[in-house]
Amino acid sequence: NPTLKFGLTIPKGSIDAAKTEKLVTTIFSKLNYNCSFQYFPVERCTQMLLAEKIDGLPGKPVEELVNFPNIPVVKESFLEIPFNVYYKNKTLKTLSWSELEKYKCVNIIGVKFVNQKMPNATQKGNLYDVATYKQALKMVEVERVDFAILIEPIADNIIKKEKIVNIKKINKTLSSTSIYILLSKKHINLAPKASEVLKQMKKDGSYYKILDEFK
Repeated sequence: NPTLKFGLTIPKGSIDAAKTEKLVTTIFSKLNYNCSFQYFPVERCTQMLLAEKIDGLPGKPVEELVNFPNIPVVKESFLEIPFNVYYKNKTLKTLSWSELEKYKCVNIIGVKFVNQKMPNATQKGNLYDVATYKQALKMVEVERVDFAILIEPIADNIIKKEKIVNIKKINKTLSSTSIYILLSKKHINLAPKASEVLKQMKKDGSYYKILDEFK
């Protein structure tokens, strides 16, 4: 079977990485493809997909799909991703994007979903972009920023792994978004087939069985 090379932007070795690899492998094995995975920063991964140096990218929020009008998308949603707010000492009056815009915040480079939700903070220079979750959490820890806005399961895993004890999170999810698999232009005919497989996996329960493995 031919092998599809996927670029991942989540931390290698994390639970989320293992879950993503298993889901992608299962979907495309049903279409007689093997899968391999490489890990890159978000921006680089996107550039590699556009340059057709990788075959796919599982993980673009629905809000960003408008930026890729000519890229094949697997139209069945891949995963639901929760974002949360991480802090050291500051507190929010209300948990909202507009309230967060009043503070200095940090985001991961390439996660444009957050920039879109906080246009005023982006314009005023109150929203900083860094390459890694570790860097973002460190900025909160040393109080260079008030809050970090991060994908919750990834940030939680890093806090646990790095034994970070003085950073807390809001006990209610800020926002969730659906993410989708993007494919290289040369796989335009594969996108609807993969969408149908994913839809069927949700229908027969095998999709949710994989999610349960990584809870």
